[in-house]
Amino acid sequence: MSEPKKTAKKTMKDFMPPVPVVEWPANKDERKEQWEGFKTNLGTFWDQMLEMQKTTVETWKEHWNKSFPLLMDMQDNLVSALPEEIPASSMTTKDFMDKVKDFQEMTNKHMVAQAENYFNFMIEGQQKIKAMVMEAVDSIKDDTAETADKPAEKSGNK
Repeated sequence: MSEPKKTAKKTMKDFMPPVPVVEWPANKDERKEQWEGFKTNLGTFWDQMLEMQKTTVETWKEHWNKSFPLLMDMQDNLVSALPEEIPASSMTTKDFMDKVKDFQEMTNKHMVAQAENYFNFMIEGQQKIKAMVMEAVDSIKDDTAETADKPAEKSGNK
C-alpha cells in the first residue's frame, strides 16, 4: 500500500525550524544592552564575512598570477614543437604565436582590472549595507527605549 500524500503545509512544517521566542526585558537599560549586543554580534559577523571575501579575492589573484605565466610557457613549448613556417602563409609560426600571446596578455590585464573593480564594488556595497543595518538597529534600540518610557494605552470603549 502506498503512503498517504502530505499536504504542502504539512511538508513545510516538517522542514521549518522552530522559531525561538525572544522576550524583551521590561527594563529600558537591559533592552538597550540587548540591542547593543545584537549590533556588536552582527557587526562582528559582517566584518568576518568581508574579511573572508577579501581573502578569497587575494587567493584568486595569487592563483591567477601563478597560472597565467604557466599558460604562456605552455604555449611557448607548443610553438617550439611546430614547424618553423606555416605553408601558404607569409607569417612564421613563432610570429603568429607572438601575436596571440600579445593579445592574451592585453586581455589578461583588462580582465584582472575588471575582476578587481567587481570585487571592490561588491565589498563597498556590502559595507554600505552593513552601515544601513547598524543605523536601523540603533533606531530600533532608541524606539524601544522610548516606547518603554511611555505608559501603555488601554484600547477599547471609554
